[in-house]
Amino acid sequence: MSPSLFAQDLRKSYVQSVLEETLRKSRNPVSNATNEWRYDNTHDDYFTKDTIVLNSARTYRQSYCKTIYWSFYEANKCIINTVPECTEPPTGLIPKEEDYVSVHLIENEQGTFIHLINTKGIRARFRILALNRNEPIDNGLSQFDYDLVLLRM
Repeated sequence: MSPSLFAQDLRKSYVQSVLEETLRKSRNPVSNATNEWRYDNTHDDYFTKDTIVLNSARTYRQSYCKTIYWSFYEANKCIINTVPECTEPPTGLIPKEEDYVSVHLIENEQGTFIHLINTKGIRARFRILALNRNEPIDNGLSQFDYDLVLLRM
């Protein structure tokens, strides 16, 4: 993980503003962000690993072939999609109904949490350990670059 440029703020309101900015910036005519947060799933451990790190940068340098995307399509809603990046052309699996989730942020005395809820109920729960704004790779497309560190509950 890259060092953070800014002090940690894990309040629900701040996390919500970053997630909303993800969607807002992706809709700009000259976008410097994507609506996706990605996880390196090279080891097929997304659903079993205790701690996961999602990255938001549009020009994120990756050297892995399997990716899990949280693709935001409206406020507080995303599709969790699996994409094998090293195939030509890159192809994603068609999302199933349970891949469409509502993102609920909850804040209490233990911290801030993300609950992913689909039509069958709660799909996953995470405690937010860190939300780091990273130093941009360049001055262009990667200005919106965050790491979101989550602990599976």
